[in-house]
Amino acid sequence: MADAPSSPAHQRLRALGALLLAVIVVVMPIGGLPAQAAAGDPWDPAQAIAFQLAGGTLYKMTTQSDGTVLYSVEGTPGPFNSLVLNPLDGYLYATSASPSNHVLKIGQGGVVVNGNVATLPADSNDANPGSTFIAGAIDPTTGAMYVGGTSSLMTSLSVVDLVTGTVTGLSLSQGIAGSADLVWQGGLLWTVTSAGELIKIDPITGAVIPVKASALPSATSCGSVRIYGAGYALGNGNLVWIDNCSGRMYQIDMSSPTYHYFSMGDGQANANNDAASSLGSPTDLVVATCGPGQGTCLAPAGSNTPLTSYPIGRDPASRYAAGQQLTYTITVRNDGPGLSSGSVTTDTLPPGTTFVSSSNPTCTATGSTIACVSGQLAPGASTSYPITVLVAAGTSGSLTNTVTVLGNEAETDTKDNTDTHTADPQPPHPTVPRLSMDKRVASVDDVNRNGLTDTGDEIHYEFVVKNSGTVSLVDVAIDDPMLVLVVCRTTTLAPGASTRCRPHATYVITQADVDVGGIRNVATATGKTPSRTPVVSLQDSTFTSTGQKSAMSLAKGIRSIIDMNGNGMVDVGDTITYEFLVKNTGTVTLRGVAIEDPKLVGAGIGVGCPSDALAAGESVTCVAEEPYVVTAADVAAGGVHNAATAKARPPGGGPGGPGGAPGGVRVDAPQALSDVPTKERCFTISTTTRRSAVCSASPASSLPSVGMPSGLPWVALLGVTFLGAGAVLAGGGSRVRRPRRRPAGSGH
Repeated sequence: MADAPSSPAHQRLRALGALLLAVIVVVMPIGGLPAQAAAGDPWDPAQAIAFQLAGGTLYKMTTQSDGTVLYSVEGTPGPFNSLVLNPLDGYLYATSASPSNHVLKIGQGGVVVNGNVATLPADSNDANPGSTFIAGAIDPTTGAMYVGGTSSLMTSLSVVDLVTGTVTGLSLSQGIAGSADLVWQGGLLWTVTSAGELIKIDPITGAVIPVKASALPSATSCGSVRIYGAGYALGNGNLVWIDNCSGRMYQIDMSSPTYHYFSMGDGQANANNDAASSLGSPTDLVVATCGPGQGTCLAPAGSNTPLTSYPIGRDPASRYAAGQQLTYTITVRNDGPGLSSGSVTTDTLPPGTTFVSSSNPTCTATGSTIACVSGQLAPGASTSYPITVLVAAGTSGSLTNTVTVLGNEAETDTKDNTDTHTADPQPPHPTVPRLSMDKRVASVDDVNRNGLTDTGDEIHYEFVVKNSGTVSLVDVAIDDPMLVLVVCRTTTLAPGASTRCRPHATYVITQADVDVGGIRNVATATGKTPSRTPVVSLQDSTFTSTGQKSAMSLAKGIRSIIDMNGNGMVDVGDTITYEFLVKNTGTVTLRGVAIEDPKLVGAGIGVGCPSDALAAGESVTCVAEEPYVVTAADVAAGGVHNAATAKARPPGGGPGGPGGAPGGVRVDAPQALSDVPTKERCFTISTTTRRSAVCSASPASSLPSVGMPSGLPWVALLGVTFLGAGAVLAGGGSRVRRPRRRPAGSGH
């Protein structure tokens, strides 16, 4: 691996790749020596290190864990070429054309330890005798350095004993055209021509043996240059060659009978460069592939252990669906003992799948084979990345994915370098007809604008119906006994589709709804399969609370006063007939309406009400069953004072009438009062709101003898009006009348 002369006839481009793909290049300045190393010291050949000569500047390349390459400048520029690394002493060796062809020994920091290890004869290859040497390789067992000249036609090599400085010539059995570098592997020298032909050379006899034509693609052209300018051996026994003009790096599998090659990605297409590297220490790389049911693979711990003893391969939870994507996870682990400078994972996809993407940007697809580069891995470290593939429609049966890892270094255990993962097809979906429904109250209109949800208000319902099964449904409808007609936007639903339904009219709240505290509406969605099989959803219900208010008012009136002795005054023996107006001023129906009047009860007089129940806003008039007879005590007190209370029972309450169960829930109207003065012709009847004067202008004998007709509303007869809750009389009074005289002989 060496530079070409700078003359136009021999100037060429040579791209150097590190042991791995280098996507990002980081250049470090001079002075990056480890603290324990001194300038001029040898490098550790057990470490994976690569060097590049670019324009005479020496760079040390270190592959990072993410696959990038760190370039550190080593020393000052010089006219170096044919770079090799001697694993026997850890020093770099190179040829120099100035002042004459000789071999240099280079240590850390780019320090030239020995400026003239050996003097080389003028290169006599091809038609340019005296040109500089550009190709170099080293026998790792003996330390013999092999150098060659121009790429036009290589006919001989020079062999340098790096210990004694002795140089001997090796004639080749035939000239090699288009060769620009040499690599030692397996006791032989190897080269690749610009046409991609792989050739081996016997280092003892110089026999040239073509191995495989088109082992690599033909090198690309850039001007007059078309060569593989650099090659090196990996610890795994394979060879890496770099296309100068494209920078494409190829690795040839030397263990394959067909010398299979695969791409390692793109290196740098730099002019006038050369490279050398160490093989590093052996490693044990383990690879695992698993499916979506397993997530990140867990590589087995411990060296020399086959994957077959770990539950990593077939994953029963991994299923694929034809026509959809499937993601595998690849894990590479270094079980040591050495540092892995990098690796290439080859994923052989199962038939019926095609590569889609990976988070590893180095992954490239060639047909059904995916090659991905992993970066540096210390012993015990691992890296994982997904590979997503598309499963072709119509694919059936098990899909077996096979992954193989190939590290740059020698492998101590190859049994765990391959893993497989099998994904089975998803079972066919059963045909399941299913409907789901979500019922909700969209809004409530307060029709009477009282701020309550009560009788007469209107509820707007809406329904969302979804086909939650796996078969299409038709004739989708809503079954709601409380609503007359519910209309759906569509009556045909594919699996997963939904529709919105609304009733043709609102629901009007009834008094019965208010009495029970709310409206519970239960509905179901219905439909049919294409074969007309009925499908019914689960019931869904809503509950709309109503505003329950229990209240009533009582107005007490006097239906009549009869002057039994005809003296024109209210006195002992006269009778008073009472009546009571009860009104439901709340929002719920009241039952068990009754009057509690202690004065009438004490006189043994009951009060009858024509109706037991009062709806909201309704009224009922209750009348004393017998007249009250004025007593001497009433006259002594100056009048008849009477107070009464109305009682009722709200929904869910206890008895409301007299004698109701203790603790029962009752509604009490405010107390109503009435006062009738005695011994006055012109007297005042007191109510709970005001006192009104009622005077008779005629003597008692002149009072009409005909009494009031019974059964007529006293409001009309007496001119009494009712006020609100708790009021008895808003105005007016009472007329006094004498008892009707019966004709003689009329009987009882």
